[in-house]
Amino acid sequence: MSDEGYAVPYYGQSKENLAKLHQANKQILIAKGLSDV
Repeated sequence: MSDEGYAVPYYGQSKENLAKLHQANKQILIAKGLSDV
């Protein structure tokens, strides 16, 4: 799921770092036309 942009790996990092990873995935999904939010 991480490779497709639907999830991010979690290894105990900060919420700020996770938010950045989720934002990057969101942009990937938008570019693929899989999300418009």
